Amino acid sequence: MKRILTCCFAFLLLSNANQVLANALYPVSLEEKITYSTNIVEGKVVSQTCFWNANHTFIFTSNKIKVYKIFKGGITADYIEVLTQGGTIGDLTIEASDLLSLQIGNIGVFFLYPNVLNLKSPITGEVLMDVYSSSQGCFVYNYNNSKALAPFVTYNDITGRLYSELSIKTGNAMIIKDPSFTINSNSTEATPVISSFSPMTVNAGASLDPTTNVLAINGSSFGTPGGSAAVLFSDGNTGGISPSFVVNSTDNQIISWTETQIKLRVPTRAATGYFAVRESSGLSTQSTDFLNVFYSILSNTLSGVTKEANLMNQNGTGGYTVYFSNSTNGGALDFDASDAKFTAQRALQTWRETVGMNWPEGGTTASQNIANNLENIIMYDNTNTGVSPLSSGVLAVCYSYFNGCSGQELQKTAFDIIVRNAGVSQGSANFTTGPCYPSSSQIDLETVMLHELGHALNLGHINDGTQGVYPNNNVGKLMHYAVSNGVKRVSPDASCYRGAIYVCAPQGNSYGSCLYTTEMTQLSYSPVVNDECPTTFPSSSTNIGTVVNFDLVKATSNMAGDPQYQDLQCTGQGTSVTNTQFYALKTNTSGTLSLTVSGYTTTPGGLNPCNPKGIELALYKVSSCPQGQNFPSPVACRTFITNGALSDITGLLANTEYLLVADGISNTKATFNLTLNGSALPIKLTSFRGEVFANRNQLFWTAEITPGTEKIIIEKSIDGTRFENIAVLSDDEILKPSNSFNDFRPSTGNNYYRLQLVSNTGEKEYSNTILLRRNDKFLFSINPNPVKDVANIQISTEATGEYGIEVYNMLGKQVARKNVLVNTTNSSIPFSLSNVSAGVYQIIVIDKSGNKLANQSIVVQH
Repeated sequence: MKRILTCCFAFLLLSNANQVLANALYPVSLEEKITYSTNIVEGKVVSQTCFWNANHTFIFTSNKIKVYKIFKGGITADYIEVLTQGGTIGDLTIEASDLLSLQIGNIGVFFLYPNVLNLKSPITGEVLMDVYSSSQGCFVYNYNNSKALAPFVTYNDITGRLYSELSIKTGNAMIIKDPSFTINSNSTEATPVISSFSPMTVNAGASLDPTTNVLAINGSSFGTPGGSAAVLFSDGNTGGISPSFVVNSTDNQIISWTETQIKLRVPTRAATGYFAVRESSGLSTQSTDFLNVFYSILSNTLSGVTKEANLMNQNGTGGYTVYFSNSTNGGALDFDASDAKFTAQRALQTWRETVGMNWPEGGTTASQNIANNLENIIMYDNTNTGVSPLSSGVLAVCYSYFNGCSGQELQKTAFDIIVRNAGVSQGSANFTTGPCYPSSSQIDLETVMLHELGHALNLGHINDGTQGVYPNNNVGKLMHYAVSNGVKRVSPDASCYRGAIYVCAPQGNSYGSCLYTTEMTQLSYSPVVNDECPTTFPSSSTNIGTVVNFDLVKATSNMAGDPQYQDLQCTGQGTSVTNTQFYALKTNTSGTLSLTVSGYTTTPGGLNPCNPKGIELALYKVSSCPQGQNFPSPVACRTFITNGALSDITGLLANTEYLLVADGISNTKATFNLTLNGSALPIKLTSFRGEVFANRNQLFWTAEITPGTEKIIIEKSIDGTRFENIAVLSDDEILKPSNSFNDFRPSTGNNYYRLQLVSNTGEKEYSNTILLRRNDKFLFSINPNPVKDVANIQISTEATGEYGIEVYNMLGKQVARKNVLVNTTNSSIPFSLSNVSAGVYQIIVIDKSGNKLANQSIVVQH
């Protein structure tokens, strides 16, 4: 028994410092808790003992509680023992998400009844008490500020409100069992002072990333470790912002503790909210600013060292195989034959395609036993699991199994998920299996499954729900403890998305003789382009005909970067923001923006009966990304549910940046293309090409033209780097949808061309560059033609040297001659014809041997 006690204490270190028991919960009323509890007591957890069940398949914990007060029931003993699920014996730890986990030192009110499994204390042999509604049936005290906390509940005055309400609603006078215990009042003595802390945002439990996990708290009067000294965090299990989760000063998470600074690793269970420092005599102070916990990672304590749990190659093919139970024994429903199976499959696919989770499906199993084996089972609640039926207020539970392998790296060896079953589970809740949006009286099962699979991935709990964190009533993050009626989140938010990428990435550890020797192989996945607001906006105008691909199937959301949900439909009302994608554009002229939807496909298909559904678009006039939840009012909004043209957006300003935001209404997942057109966008080239002819290079292009385009400049280069203007088209010349240009002065070898598009505001856009290569040994041209006095003769040849230029009239008589030195591959030579009478002439170029190389007619006009 001594060994069991010691190992359980290691588990309790985990509970104190790093364990998260995430809660996919729905609220249970105080009246229900009172009705179904046989005993209601106030007390303190003084010790804990972990023990195996009779079949040696599951670990439970007995929590010994010193009784202070009695509100219901006839308890006469000074101590009672309360059952919780999970614990650590030897190198094996079992964690149960969504269920109560206690710490030694917890003080609070417990709503109790005899456990239905008739499990007895490993110490006294007495039947253990269970907590009705699990974590909701334990009001944990922060007695320095006289608060009592539980999921969905905060009592700001323990003695004045909580005691009174319990006495009134139970109809019983409070019995004081231990008068020595009183709620501390605020002390006037010197207390610790928190002056600053860094970083402001951390990742809880992510010990492999100390940059985002280690918190430094600066101040004074922190005292020395020992006694009651501790750091307290807001608890991810309760959702409150008041600090109640305790990390003792002697815990392995504490790196250093001095009078003026504390450094510690932020534990898994810490959540967004205030934190507090308590010195050894019990005096404490609370931070004035929130500590933001972005994501949380499950971890365990082995031999006094906290380690993250690594995902392993359990199935021998790179990951974990998931099975669906088809048994109906013990009051179960056949999960494999139910609509819930398709719901679970959608949730599994979401994690696979967004973060590369390597968990294939393995078919069915008749097994119902919760155990550390090769079957990772998803099942409905039943009486054959080996654990108690789900408590009232609990929607589902993920059981995770961890093995420390004699103190080596921590492995996740298996997991099982149990879903609430009305015929077996306590309490009542109304699931919808989707894919349509839940009604106000329904809970979306796909949201619950995505949440529980997040725990199977080793994601812990965060505190970021629909109330109190941001000014808008928006859907909470996926790993928040509670799921409300009428809420649907089937796309990961930025927090769980980045946390899941973190845990799925292999660590490359050595596992020696452990149960599994290789880690999970992460599947390939493609992050969505512009899932976040782009860091840079375009400096030049967006082209007409630009096609933008949107993938709201794999897109996430990020409250720190997304617009407030009321401003996505221009009505001041809206649905939760769940899967956003961004596109920044810039206009050329004032005018309209036309949007056409094509390729619209939803995942899953068949959403026609669902309402609401579809995509909402909002256009914002901004030149950079606004702060999340603080976007300006949009200039236009559109919604759609199929392909086709949307109504034009009018009144856009010239030369102005805009931000287009798309989001799935009611978390609709869809892929589609948006084609951008309209008078506010500049000319767009749809093709640009060229051909080589005997005496010229000819360029061809087609374009979509708007009045905002002022001119097209044709540029040429022989090296592809240094370009010169060779022609300018404007006015009616550029309005043709198809156009061409002849370069009668081509060069031998490489000829590079590009088009410069110039708007009436001076903005410039360039086409692609094309290369025309000529095989001629010698080329020459005359410009201008006709000529008045001086002609420019262009000679292009790789054979530099002396050449002769001769001019003959129509009778064949030479009337002018000039010797020239060509010392570059492209030479322009002025040739005076002022002494030649007006008429038509032939100009001939000869080499120094007198060989004729080329000739061309010219017209002289005086």
